[in-house]
Amino acid sequence: MDSEFEKRIQQHIQDCERYIRPSNNPIVNQRMKEKIAVFRSAPRDVPSLEMAIRIRKRQLKEARIITQTDKLVNELEALERIMDLIGIR
Repeated sequence: MDSEFEKRIQQHIQDCERYIRPSNNPIVNQRMKEKIAVFRSAPRDVPSLEMAIRIRKRQLKEARIITQTDKLVNELEALERIMDLIGIR
């Protein structure tokens, strides 16, 4: 991916980092940290991103515990945001 794309990813990471505060609900802080982790580690090519999204959607359908579903929804939102940044969706 081009450097402009990586700059946008870094901007999203910085935005998430700004939301992390000791005064926040710990769940909010954890969600932001999870999004940051996804932004940093997500594949940058479209086929791999599409596969990661399909996997998360399948896992979400199979999830039975609310903490699993929350984490998967959060990861899925971040992956889909990366697809938006690429300009695919």
